[in-house]
Amino acid sequence: MSDQFSTDKKTAPALPGDWKLADHPKHGRVVVTNPAPDDDWYVYFVRPDVELITKNDWGSCRPHELTYLDTGQGAKKAAHALPGGWRLADHRGHGRVIVTSVPPIRDGRAYYLFPTPDLLGQGCFFCPVDELTYIDDGEDDQ
Repeated sequence: MSDQFSTDKKTAPALPGDWKLADHPKHGRVVVTNPAPDDDWYVYFVRPDVELITKNDWGSCRPHELTYLDTGQGAKKAAHALPGGWRLADHRGHGRVIVTSVPPIRDGRAYYLFPTPDLLGQGCFFCPVDELTYIDDGEDDQ
């Protein structure tokens, strides 16, 4: 089985899937998991005020209610702009993910978000910390 993500940090996507970072007037920095094609659609976002994400920890709004961030192509730029101390990482099974339990919870596991094809555009799961390669470790983006 081949890896689902590129390990070359220069060509790897900044965020999982087609996710975007934005500022929401009530929730602050959010992760938009299903960017809408136009303002007639609702977008769904993950709220940063919870540590262990479930399918109920999301909100929705019209795209014009958000101020989108330009994270460019740099994974490190995106990693440093994540809400609430969350971290960008690569996971062997799910590819690029966003780790939401930093530091790991009591049992040593880290909870993370990964892209899915459903309406919300995100799933949540957990793994031992050693199954993650954090993007904000090592050299700066070129």
